[in-house]
Amino acid sequence: MKQEENLHSLFITIILILLGLISPSNGFDDSIRKSPNEMLYSVLTVIVSSVIVFLIWKAIEKLKKVSEIN
Repeated sequence: MKQEENLHSLFITIILILLGLISPSNGFDDSIRKSPNEMLYSVLTVIVSSVIVFLIWKAIEKLKKVSEIN
């Protein structure tokens, strides 16, 4: 269970870092100009891809457990 908690923390950290990269501000005075639609598309892309990776990861773990039982 401890390993699964660590993976969840890692997964959340990666999502937050990616969302920070999408931010309309780059930390300097010369902000990046993005329309709300571009930002929404970027966020949805990150969320969907993260969910897909998470589901694939879970499927792989499930297959490993099944193979250990057999």
